Amino acid sequence: QVAEEEPEILLAQILLAERHLGAKSFVAPYVASLPAEGEYPSVHPLFWPADLCLDELFAGSAHGMRWADWCLRSAARRVDVLLSSGAAVDDSEARWALATVDSRGFTFQPDSEDESLALVPFLDMVNTGVTTWKCSFKPPGPPSEGAPLEIEEPIRRGEEILYEYGANSSAMLWMRYGFLGNHDGPNPHEGAAFSVNVQAALASDAADLREAKVAALVENQPMFEIDDPLFFTLPDDAEFGRALYPVSRLLACCSIEELEMLRPTSLWPPMYLGPEFEVRARSLLAEWLRGALQACDDSACKLQEALAKGTAGFPSEQHRSLHEFAARLLERERPLLEFEFRSCEDFLSAAAAALDEGGGDAFAAVDRRAAFEDEWWDRRLGWKPGNGAK
Repeated sequence: QVAEEEPEILLAQILLAERHLGAKSFVAPYVASLPAEGEYPSVHPLFWPADLCLDELFAGSAHGMRWADWCLRSAARRVDVLLSSGAAVDDSEARWALATVDSRGFTFQPDSEDESLALVPFLDMVNTGVTTWKCSFKPPGPPSEGAPLEIEEPIRRGEEILYEYGANSSAMLWMRYGFLGNHDGPNPHEGAAFSVNVQAALASDAADLREAKVAALVENQPMFEIDDPLFFTLPDDAEFGRALYPVSRLLACCSIEELEMLRPTSLWPPMYLGPEFEVRARSLLAEWLRGALQACDDSACKLQEALAKGTAGFPSEQHRSLHEFAARLLERERPLLEFEFRSCEDFLSAAAAALDEGGGDAFAAVDRRAAFEDEWWDRRLGWKPGNGAK
């Protein structure tokens, strides 16, 4: 009685059935070795207190907020299924089973029709190393054919075996495993996000232009709803061929004529509308990113102020730990927002210098403009992003 898209529920039901068999279960020793109820990290979403305010905790992390909201909704649905089906005797046992599956499950043959989820005794004790892993889990077949952990780099005697759990950002590690990870360098899969209020972005447009922009957004993003914010994930959506830059150009259009020049290309690659138009689009994007950075900094400040008061400033130690995790999450996500913002500023600064005629030599102005376009315009890809590392 479980939908095919919910392998977590099915595996949790199997685990609970074996647990209820007790010593009669073939896998009783394995079940006994698992963390007991109450031993999983209290910062895992399955164990968050009911009075936790997500809007406060993730005020500066749109990425964390989206993952937290999804995890809580999924958890509530899955717990309800386990209870209503009789698989779990109570809420606590249902959450224990789901936390076990969530944090210890292995995916076999991912992204295929035969994808499956399984618990793998022994291998589920191996920790992850976000930047120092030397093993990978890439089973070629179903669980019945075994679960090999492949060594990709030499491992010294006495060195801990670590493998990559997957392409998880810090927010994803928190929501799935209940930790952020102690990295010896930046997480190569780090992610951040921000949202754009479409209604506000279109507020100053004439009615016909506003309607045309909405139609273009729906055409290129079928799931788009005018009342929902646009959500962009970094660095993915900032890459060539993804949504961030094309959407900023669409919303920067000042006329239907400009918009029509973009729409035949499905927003990518962009039509050449001149550097002045691109300056308009980058300025809009910089405004969005500036707002995201401000929200991140404001939230970090409030979290640190609360943490400075110690445990006395929170209803429980669990609340304090969650706020500490949220503060650490912002520290890891902010550099991605900063990088993209600096990229915009880099482009805008170069454009300002190249397009400023300043009453000087007209020929020199033409040369500056030509040099700028040679550096920043690519016939195949369009306008290049800036260098946020500067």
